Amino acid sequence: ELHRALAAARPQGLDAYERMNRRLTDVLAEWIAGRQLDVEDPTLVAYTIVTALDGLTDHALVHRPELLESPRYA
Repeated sequence: ELHRALAAARPQGLDAYERMNRRLTDVLAEWIAGRQLDVEDPTLVAYTIVTALDGLTDHALVHRPELLESPRYA
């Protein structure tokens, strides 16, 4: 319930951000599906990767901002 309440209170700019993440997920899923990988659900794998990278970036922004300046982190 907390997550739903926070999502309802989010700024409108996040809608564009979410659309971008959905698009990244779609593109990555297509790329994964086009490879000869033993992946049952390319969309789920892509969603997991995009979401994990998003979380890592958020965490670095708050706790390790110097990482965001490093070309090795990108």
